[in-house]
Amino acid sequence: MNLQYRKVFGSSTFLEAKYTGYWATTTRPDRRNAIALDLGTGEYTGGAGYYYYADRTRNQFNVSLSAYASKYGKHNFKFGVEIERSKSRSR
Repeated sequence: MNLQYRKVFGSSTFLEAKYTGYWATTTRPDRRNAIALDLGTGEYTGGAGYYYYADRTRNQFNVSLSAYASKYGKHNFKFGVEIERSKSRSR
């Protein structure tokens, strides 16, 4: 998901805000370790036969304010903040 917002305040100030993020969960049976039953002997062979779950998230938010100050000479000012929160879990 991506969201953007831009706002112009007069002729010398500009605000920009952005958000991007994703959420994903992957579920996969592990076929390499699948359990097999030998009907002739009645014995089980193979691994545990488990499932693999992979949860991934990433969220990022950026906001910046740009200003041009011609009153005090030719100066450009830019202030901003960036916040990121990510999570990775395998089970």
